[in-house]
Order: sequence, then C-alpha cells, then structure tokens
Amino acid sequence: MPSTGQIQDPRSFLGDRFDLPPLPAGDLPAAAPNLVPRSLKIVNSAYYDLARPIGELRHAAAYLGADEMQRIGLTVAVMDRLTPDDPDAFRDFWYHAFHTALAARQIARRHMTTCDLEELHIAASLHDIGKLVYMKFFPDAYRQLQVHAGQKGLSLCEAEASLTMPSHADMGTALCRRWKLPGSVLRACLKHELEDLSGGHLDDQQQLICLANLLSGLSTTEMTDVRKNEIREVALTTMGCSEAEFLLLMGELYEMHLKVQQLTDEL
Repeated sequence: MPSTGQIQDPRSFLGDRFDLPPLPAGDLPAAAPNLVPRSLKIVNSAYYDLARPIGELRHAAAYLGADEMQRIGLTVAVMDRLTPDDPDAFRDFWYHAFHTALAARQIARRHMTTCDLEELHIAASLHDIGKLVYMKFFPDAYRQLQVHAGQKGLSLCEAEASLTMPSHADMGTALCRRWKLPGSVLRACLKHELEDLSGGHLDDQQQLICLANLLSGLSTTEMTDVRKNEIREVALTTMGCSEAEFLLLMGELYEMHLKVQQLTDEL
C-alpha cells in the first residue's frame, strides 16, 4: 500500500487549477439527449411514485414541473461526468444515494412534515458526491481510505482525518461551488454525518438528509453496536418519535431495498 505522499494528492482538487469537465449547459435533460434515458428512469422510480410510467420528457414535466425536471437532469449530468472506472463502486454509490432520497421522503412524510421538500431529491441524492470525486479523480487515495477504515474499524470521515486527507464533505462542497450546483446540494454535502446532527446548527432540510443518510446506512451497512445505538438515539431525539415508530420506519426502509436495487441495476 503506497503512502499518502506517493498518491496523487487529493488536495489538488480544492484549488482553482484542477481541470474539471464542465456540466452541459441549457435546460436539462432536454439540452443533452444522452441524459434523457436515465432521467426518465428516475422519474419512473419509487421516489416519485407516479400512477403510470412516463415515456416522454414533456409528460414528465407536466407531472413534476420544469424546475424538478431540471434538477433530475442535473443529477444525471453529475452521474455522467463523475462515472469512475470501478462499476461496482459506482453502483454502490448510487444505491446509497437513491435509498437516502427515498428515506428522506419517508421521514418527511411521517416525522418532519413541516420541512420544505423543494429540491429534496437532488440534495439527498447528491449529498455524498465528494466520494465520487475521490472515486473518479483519486481512486488510489480512495482505496487507501477504504483499506485504512476497514483495518482500523473507522468510519470514512475518521479515516480521512487519520490520514490527513481532505474530507469527502470538503470535496463535495468544492465541486458544488465549481459547478454552481443548487445551494441545497452544497448544504447537504457540507453537513450529513452523525457528528453534524449531534452538534446541531442545521436547517430543517440538512437535519432531514442527515437522518436519511444515517438510517439508510443503518439498514444496509455493517457497523458496531455502539454506532447503531448512537444513530438510534439521535434519530429518536431529532424526530421526536417513540421506539415503536422508529422500528416501523426502519422496517419501511428495509422494504425499499428491492426498489432501489432495480433502479440502480437499470442505470
């Protein structure tokens, strides 16, 4: 395993000179026909839960509105520009992204009904795009982070700090600024971890996406009992729900896995 100094330095991404491919211009996804098939798959996913399948962009815009279609097109454009060489890592990333979006919608419906849900899908889906920056441009560094986290029993955030590498939150917020992504996406990239939720000072949508990220991970990822209990406690406090309501929500998140798997397999 090479040392951090032998790997292309991820800190280079935080400067102004990194050669980053631009996003397509114009009204998305219509302005970039290669984005249309993936966009329609997202439109027809369980997140929007439409009564019938949509086969044309104009029909999708009629149902969801032009602004939401622009956000869907932007999500797909990010997927297109940041596709890493590792297809399994790419699929795993989008699995968690879309499961987090579904979880956010479900939490909002049940426990955070006063949250503003505008831009929720794009913010929840892209909260971890800093990981895609690592996968796409610094794959060796990302593998080193994963190995270090696995060997030491650390979270990715803890591994980043241990190896003094930029956090994926910093990478994501830098990308948001370079690509001028919506402010909701930048805020989701900046704050979406357990420590952020425990520390407070988040807006309602950040709280919602933090919860969705954590509960999605709780339902899909192996973690220590201590970590599980920390997530459970902060979720109960933030949502103000009972233990029975929490278990019902977790059951619903488990049931979403097949729908998310079908979507990511098609993408």
